[in-house]
Amino acid sequence: MATFKAVVLKGSNQVKSDGTSQIKIRITHQRKADYIPTDLYMPVGQMNSKTGWSKSGPNMDSINLRIANLLSQFRDKYMELRDRKEYMTVKQVKEYIILKNVY
Repeated sequence: MATFKAVVLKGSNQVKSDGTSQIKIRITHQRKADYIPTDLYMPVGQMNSKTGWSKSGPNMDSINLRIANLLSQFRDKYMELRDRKEYMTVKQVKEYIILKNVY
């Protein structure tokens, strides 16, 4: 069973000059991880690393809603795979989700 979580990567090449970083959805499948980029950005440190939800701040309610919607869509697409998912790599799962989503 795959897990999906919103994350903000904090590496120096991930942070823009204004101090924001892109929110990505981490897929963990068969103990391997891959990331799906989103069009959402937030200041580094605003993401709660345990829950994957943004802390208080401007536009955080709308960002949290968008994250929840994306996670729901990705989980739905993952469940469509049924038994096939057991034989897929995390990259194959990611490709399937990206091809089936218009997000």
